Amino acid sequence: MKKSKYQFNVFVNCPFDDKYKPLFQAIVFTIHNAGYIARCALEIDDASKPRLNKIMNIIEECKYAVHDISRTEPDPKNELPRFNMPLELGIFLGSTRYGKRAHREKSCLIFDKEKYRYQKFISDIAGQDIAAHKNNQRILTKRLRDWLRTETRDPNIPGGSFVYDRFVEFKQDLPQLCKDMNLKIDELTYRDYVDIIGQWLENYDKLIKKIASMETLGIYQTQDDKEYDCLFFPDEKKAEAVGPLPPPGQSGARGPAFTVHAASKKEARQKLAAKIGPGHFM
Repeated sequence: MKKSKYQFNVFVNCPFDDKYKPLFQAIVFTIHNAGYIARCALEIDDASKPRLNKIMNIIEECKYAVHDISRTEPDPKNELPRFNMPLELGIFLGSTRYGKRAHREKSCLIFDKEKYRYQKFISDIAGQDIAAHKNNQRILTKRLRDWLRTETRDPNIPGGSFVYDRFVEFKQDLPQLCKDMNLKIDELTYRDYVDIIGQWLENYDKLIKKIASMETLGIYQTQDDKEYDCLFFPDEKKAEAVGPLPPPGQSGARGPAFTVHAASKKEARQKLAAKIGPGHFM
């Protein structure tokens, strides 16, 4: 049965300040990596509508939600705590009781820094399963992934360790991605960040498929003792010679030095040999 857009939407209710930003970025990435859509108040920049109305409209469009109630410290400026997160949690929980039939199937994950800390400031949610992230991206990513897998019953969501490792790769690539898109990393809007995640995941999946179809042709050694690792990609009808390879025991940059179009491994070897120059396959 095909899922509706409502069934893919995940409302994110958490702090949006710089201190929480690493966890927020991990939440958004984990949701999109699972094939779902992170929704939050940051996606709308319409001053004509009251903020609370925007939030309630988003909640109405989401089957799932992630709430983080860990930010209870008083604001340094006014010495009062912020109650936005508990309020939005209450609206979401209320919608499961008083909303239309479809909304009674809503499901949410509630995060806090420590598992039972909520009992000191919002004890009325006792009975909800509170997950502790301990302000740690790895822990948060794994627990969010496990919850998504359980609630959506989606067998295509990869394991927690894999998701976190992929998130680390994404963070490493983020500065270059921003540069390629003429964006500054410290000026990214929510929409910018989501679009970059989507582009990166699409390219990552293409790379994984390419590697899965890859066949090795062997090492090609030239007359002057340069060596190239030769690879054939049947789905793309393309072959690459990577190198020259560094001497044994040494590291060095690896990238396609020669690329040819070929329909078979035999044709790929012949064309790569002609492209690289005199030598032989080892």
